[in-house]
Amino acid sequence: MRKVVLTYGVLAGLIIVVLMVVSFSVRSASEGDFSMSLAIGYATMIVSLSMIFFGIRNYRDNYSGGSMTFGRGFLIGLYISIIASVFYVVGWKIYSSIAMPDFADKYAAQMINDLKKSGATDAAILAKTKEMAEWKQWFANPFIEAGMTFLEIFPVGLIISAICALILKRKPKTSG
Repeated sequence: MRKVVLTYGVLAGLIIVVLMVVSFSVRSASEGDFSMSLAIGYATMIVSLSMIFFGIRNYRDNYSGGSMTFGRGFLIGLYISIIASVFYVVGWKIYSSIAMPDFADKYAAQMINDLKKSGATDAAILAKTKEMAEWKQWFANPFIEAGMTFLEIFPVGLIISAICALILKRKPKTSG
């Protein structure tokens, strides 16, 4: 199982990092349009985490005699998700520190600006301003930033792992 998990986890991790760098390079987030970045970001996560399906299927077909329980399939998907998520965190930290060192400031400013454009009350804008100031303080801590970044992708991996484990589970063939 280790070989399959490492192979597909690293592959998923490399895909997500490459897609992240390419997507940020094509549509510069430094221009302040983060709403589209979120949609593209989650789409690239789904594409890269499709390796979970192939990893579970590979293990089922080549290492477990064509059968697979939901639990074993989910465990394989979980491990692949963890590896891909770690790649994502490290890739984000390296890329954002080089290409977007002021990401937190620009993101916070856009969130407040979007609220103003929507016609929100002064009280709501003030509350959002306080919230974003607090968020920037948290995000300035590299451990909290890493945790927040991990939690962007890992739940997506869990959902995909569960779906793939359900799709690919197969009872052992009985001889008879």
